[in-house]
Amino acid sequence: MAYSSTTGFRFRKSLYGGDLPAAQEFRVANSTTLKLGDAVRVNTGGFLVRAAAGNPVLGILIGLYNQDGINPFSLGADAVGATLTEDDQVATGSANQTAATYIKGAVVVDPAGVLLWYNDANGNFTIANDLQLCDVVAASGQIDQGTVSDTSGQFQLISRDPDGDGDLSKGLFRIAEPQLISQIGNQTTAEAVNAA
Repeated sequence: MAYSSTTGFRFRKSLYGGDLPAAQEFRVANSTTLKLGDAVRVNTGGFLVRAAAGNPVLGILIGLYNQDGINPFSLGADAVGATLTEDDQVATGSANQTAATYIKGAVVVDPAGVLLWYNDANGNFTIANDLQLCDVVAASGQIDQGTVSDTSGQFQLISRDPDGDGDLSKGLFRIAEPQLISQIGNQTTAEAVNAA
């Protein structure tokens, strides 16, 4: 699937080396808009939605499929009840959770926070921001540079200007507040793991 937007998270590398791990699939909630590269979570009903600022992050959306595992943007694919825009965004119908024809999302989860995701934030970072934490903006596809904190945030800035092109709004980030609780280290979150 193609990414049509400059915002959104893109896998860059793992701190352990190796490739992107296998994605997990979750049915998308009713009347929900998702775009490839969004930070996502599972709501209290058990369905996939965008992760709003402050929500724990299940992972990053890397694929969208119908009930048969077919890309809904493919010619002739069944996407009844969903609205497709660009090459990478879907708005589900009001019955996606229960309909026989539905949309699901493929999500790369990383409770250990070892995957680094490229993101072009909405502001520039300085050396003082290295290893600080940030939340996403409301649309969940972009880091909100204005939320940098030493104590809380959904993502942690690991590297500034990863392309070496002098653009200090770009960075590599790890998930710092995962929805899947990690037993590695002493990780905790102040946010509810499963929020509506």
